[in-house]
Amino acid sequence: MKYLISFLLALGLYAGYAQQPQSLLFKSHAERLLLMQPFYHNFLWTADSISIFNKIDSVRQLAIAHKDDDLLMEAHMMYVHYFFYRPNLGHELLAAKLDSLQQQAVEQKRLWAEILAENLKSFFNFDVLHNYEAAFVHKHRVYQLIKNISPADFPYKQACLTQTAHNYYVFRDYRECLFFNKEALAAEPSIRLEAYPTRLGILNTMGICYQQMNMPDSSDYYFRETYNLADKLNIPVWKGISSGNLGHNYFLRKAYDKAEPLLLYDVKEARAIADWGLASGSLMVLANISLIRKDFAKARQQIMEARGYVYRSGQYRRLKDLYPLLCKLYTAENQPGLAAVYLDSALFVTDSVTRQTNALLMLRAEQRAHKAQYDAEIAAVQNRRHINILQRNGLIGFVFLLLLVSLWVFREQTKKQQRQEEDIKRAEKELKMFARNIAEKNEIISLLREQSETDAHDTVEQLKQSTILTEEDWEYFCALFDKVHTGYLHRVKKKLPDLTPAEVRFVVLSRLQLSLQEMAAMLGINQPSVRKTRSRLKKKLDIDMEDDASLDKLVADI
Repeated sequence: MKYLISFLLALGLYAGYAQQPQSLLFKSHAERLLLMQPFYHNFLWTADSISIFNKIDSVRQLAIAHKDDDLLMEAHMMYVHYFFYRPNLGHELLAAKLDSLQQQAVEQKRLWAEILAENLKSFFNFDVLHNYEAAFVHKHRVYQLIKNISPADFPYKQACLTQTAHNYYVFRDYRECLFFNKEALAAEPSIRLEAYPTRLGILNTMGICYQQMNMPDSSDYYFRETYNLADKLNIPVWKGISSGNLGHNYFLRKAYDKAEPLLLYDVKEARAIADWGLASGSLMVLANISLIRKDFAKARQQIMEARGYVYRSGQYRRLKDLYPLLCKLYTAENQPGLAAVYLDSALFVTDSVTRQTNALLMLRAEQRAHKAQYDAEIAAVQNRRHINILQRNGLIGFVFLLLLVSLWVFREQTKKQQRQEEDIKRAEKELKMFARNIAEKNEIISLLREQSETDAHDTVEQLKQSTILTEEDWEYFCALFDKVHTGYLHRVKKKLPDLTPAEVRFVVLSRLQLSLQEMAAMLGINQPSVRKTRSRLKKKLDIDMEDDASLDKLVADI
């Protein structure tokens, strides 16, 4: 969980922590947060391993000495973070430590630690293992844990929500991204956790989402909100970013006069902080405007400057916008050879970026399918276990009942032997009881008959919905079929021994009165193949090719 925090702030807080370790005692996670920030955001990255473990051990010993279990959990969290930021030590080791942290947090009912453990698991799967589906599962668990917690009790709530939104943004799921970002706007912490307010990034991302969803008015609103907040806080870089995005919206509307000054401002601020990728983006939009205005000299200067910035940034995806501009420029300058070269390059880069995006989406789809299969297998195992328990309990119950009945019978027999002078009234009472038992059994028999008819109907429906693609499917189908039409398959083989397996299947499916289309769907073949089997069967049975009724009667009479 890496946040951008200023180095001086980290050093200052760390100095206070180092001088007053007692200040960590008996505080809630929220109260302890600022004191612990320097360790997580500076010391953990810059110090050597021995110093880091000494610091963790000092916190652990302090917690043990004063019996502060929550601080002891913090020491465990510090220890796991050391391995989290050093995945080269082994993925299996880190996974085991994350599981241990989460289990301990759940057992001790320390919600803040459980949330952070789940969040770390999400990061681990998303950024290290690239198991995106598992990462989303952990993110959803995080959301369920934090959605009813106030930011005062858990200041990282906004950060967790924006991280979830970012994951959806990577997969271009803009609606889900907007949902979590809106939740994040309402989870503003009372303390600053980053160098710049998280709200700036949230508002800007929401503007981009609406831009991608072709909702320009909503996009404009959030870009303006970003600019107004950056202006209020006097953060020029964010003023430039939001101006450039708003200018791009005006460009898309062909309002070039409004777009140009906003884009120029973004380029100026991006140059000031040497963010060449950001500068190239707005420069390329400006170059597009110049080309539209047929100011080719200005367009050339802007495109060449943008090309230099793209190469300096190392952001390959920006070539997708640069190469089409170069193609347009050389076309306008009547240099068809160069125009053709950059057209090919533009197509290649676009195809490459599209393949990368599709590969990412395909990977997640495959992971989702594997997870669904795994969940189904787990559910099947649990169902089998549940059935085994029921069967075991049923068997135990039956044995116990049999024992009780045996004891009762033995007792009655003993009584009968011991009491031979029973009066007539007792005999009549027993006779009435016997008659009532017979009536109840008759009711049970009637009920079982009704259920049997229902089961037979259900079995027929199941037969009609079967799919026969393998021999295993056919054996399963035959077992079901024999429940409804007992002995039919045996009679078919006895009466028509020369039939091929395909013809036997046709006869059986015909007995269910299925259409050719339904037969084809069940067998996984086309209808002409089914017709061909029927024709061969008629020929073999010496039935006229146009006489379907005779074939149906033969099938029904077997």
